[in-house]
Amino acid sequence: MTTKKLKRFSFDETITTSKFNFTKNLKWFIIPSIAIFVVGIILLCTLGFNFGLDFTGGSIMTVYANNEALVEDAEVYDIDDRDSYQAMQQKIESVLAEFDLSGSSYQSTTIDIADLGVYHGQAIVVKFQNAQQETSDILSTNSQIEARLVEEFGYSASPSAVANGGIVTPNASTEMVVNAFIAIIVALVLIAIYVGLRFGVTSAFTATLCLFHDILITSSLVLMMRLTVNFSFIAALVVVMCYSACNQIIMLSRLKEYQRSGRFEGEKNETIANAATKETLTSIIFSTLIALFCMLLIGIIGVSDMRAFAFPIVIGILSTFYSAVFLAPGLWSIAFKRKNKKLEPSSTQESKNSQEIAG
Repeated sequence: MTTKKLKRFSFDETITTSKFNFTKNLKWFIIPSIAIFVVGIILLCTLGFNFGLDFTGGSIMTVYANNEALVEDAEVYDIDDRDSYQAMQQKIESVLAEFDLSGSSYQSTTIDIADLGVYHGQAIVVKFQNAQQETSDILSTNSQIEARLVEEFGYSASPSAVANGGIVTPNASTEMVVNAFIAIIVALVLIAIYVGLRFGVTSAFTATLCLFHDILITSSLVLMMRLTVNFSFIAALVVVMCYSACNQIIMLSRLKEYQRSGRFEGEKNETIANAATKETLTSIIFSTLIALFCMLLIGIIGVSDMRAFAFPIVIGILSTFYSAVFLAPGLWSIAFKRKNKKLEPSSTQESKNSQEIAG
């Protein structure tokens, strides 16, 4: 009696031998992206981006947590404990609500209060946007907020355990926004030049389109989710561009390898691009999963500013995966034009000789 040997499962082989065609249905793959673009444009024209303090300006307050219990008759908070941190945050938010304000971001920090013997004590920094008022009125309002926080947390006015950081001027004015836009364009051009020099004009065209796609998709989804846009978002876009370029290079390297080896000589562009996508898909999947895992960890254990940086990158990573797998192969197969190979001198001479003999 013979026993049938079980075949070992291979993820690479399963993908390579699958009948799914990544280039045939390009027109259907483009539809979701176009839909997101349209919604993003509508939201941009109606609501606009939800700009943070980096773009709009605001104020800063630092509140001591009294974790060392140095202030008598005041509640003790431990910022390292999530429930305690949230309780302190809610109390600050309730004070801001009295002035029709809301905290834009909360971040743990340390504070020194020499008169209380506090050195590197736990504290929370709250940043909030100011109402549309004159500077003198904003300063007056901030003084009232400081007094209310001192009262709410049971601190004495002197020495104050609440530090009024004053007004933060919008350090990202129109000029800064333009400079950020120029920086992104310059990065796009440099990536396109590199890809063009290494893989050719067609590959540079394909990679540039995918980079634009990933930036627009990320920006549109940030608009749809009403996420806060600040300098960390600009930095996230640059990271997304670099990651998108890496995904494109993985597939373009395989395409260049095919062209040099002559493995697909005489085959259609669609066949070559589809085979390259299948053979590089495993690498793209696992690199995407690793990047997502790292960003999700930052979003879970990080502070609010780190989450504001990580979440757009998560969106961008998913977008780069989609463009590299479902859009780039089809775009390359449409745009790539093969060069006609010239006959070598020896081959030409042999052809002439054979024609003379036949004659």
